[in-house]
Amino acid sequence: MRTHLDKFLLLTILPLGLITSCRDKNEETTINSTFNNIQEGLMKLRSINNFTLNYRINGEEFIKEYSDTAYYSSYDNLGYIKNTSNQVYPFSLEENEIISGEVLQNVTNIYGNELVTTFSDFTFQNLDTSSKIININSNNDRRAFLELVGEDVNKIFDVTSFRLIYGENDLNSFVFDMTLTDGEDESTIIAELNNVGTTSLSNVNEYLNNGGTYYTPSDDFIRIRELFSNSNYTHNIYGYDENNNEIKIGEEIFTPNYYVTVYDYNVYPEGNAYNNAFYKADNETLTLIDDESGQSATISQNGIYMGFLMYDTSISDYVFSPLYTRPINDETTDIITAARYPTNLLTFSNFQKYYFDEEYQVYFTTNFDLSYDLYDKFYVSDYFEETDVITLLGNSFSYNLAASDELCEVTFCLYLQVNNQYTYELSFEFTNFNNSSFKLLEDFVTTWVYHV
Repeated sequence: MRTHLDKFLLLTILPLGLITSCRDKNEETTINSTFNNIQEGLMKLRSINNFTLNYRINGEEFIKEYSDTAYYSSYDNLGYIKNTSNQVYPFSLEENEIISGEVLQNVTNIYGNELVTTFSDFTFQNLDTSSKIININSNNDRRAFLELVGEDVNKIFDVTSFRLIYGENDLNSFVFDMTLTDGEDESTIIAELNNVGTTSLSNVNEYLNNGGTYYTPSDDFIRIRELFSNSNYTHNIYGYDENNNEIKIGEEIFTPNYYVTVYDYNVYPEGNAYNNAFYKADNETLTLIDDESGQSATISQNGIYMGFLMYDTSISDYVFSPLYTRPINDETTDIITAARYPTNLLTFSNFQKYYFDEEYQVYFTTNFDLSYDLYDKFYVSDYFEETDVITLLGNSFSYNLAASDELCEVTFCLYLQVNNQYTYELSFEFTNFNNSSFKLLEDFVTTWVYHV
């Protein structure tokens, strides 16, 4: 899709307080952590949802806590709570304060779905259990362990050893030890099992006892999410004239079937070099017509294709030229995901992490993940040199809602510093919701006819 140069981001990582594990008198689950033989212990390990996993990746410490009513991982600062109505909702820790998210639809349990990884995906097959140091050679179990600790599963190809070590016939004595070698670089992951059957997230219990509950977004926030949900909107591109006045110079037009960047030739003729379009073809038959001979041919298209737009001064209009011979992406027809549409901005599922700034009249957050998501989906790296060091400072959004979707405006701002010297505020204004189109592309993906 659009060119995206990888950048090195200078991150400032703030320490987050960990939720401590302790025995809570209200905890109902009781699990006997002992076993008679190792086979019984491994079977029991695959079934438990109450334990603490303390682990170190190259010396950096993390914790995962599992209980009947809550889960938390310090690795990605993400947890889930199940309330007494069997509603499940996420939470994170911001300066040791629990920030809850919205209730997850059609989810009634923390475990047994794709929310949280446990030991249930391990198979523990073909093991030599004659000693208390057990080598695990199964690729399935190595992959499951990498997923469990939040590491990239592709690192499975770097694993040189993976062992389970235990002392007593008790799950609380289990230690997993993995070594990975990439060239000359060696790394280790060591994970210890603790508090089996007795883990309770005390901070969550305190939060709930004090009336804490899930987050409910405002009607305005729900409307904003709905405006983007149909993947049909326009991003207005602004520049400056010779008097340094801000003027609109072009648009990015998003639809479920195609994406277009088009600059106004009469305002910014230089933009003609940057006009382009991407469209999806789901097993479409494109008819090619030779206007000189009158002959036609057909070609099957499947994937995501690219084309060029050029303003033709002889007709005072744009001309579309598709590169129909081969797709630029033949693995998907999902242009919304492949082109990183802002339809799927993390902002829309994390409104609780923004606060209203009275001075600037915007909703603002310093959350890195939300800022990087804007940086990524708005292709901000294209604006800078590959060697630039980018520090993300935060992001915000503001809006003006109207009765008609097409008259609504939503603006995102990303704040960043470049090379520890220059601070930028990049603004992205979206309008014309559910009413955006570009005739040349609209006609093309409707008729699937191209004149050559």
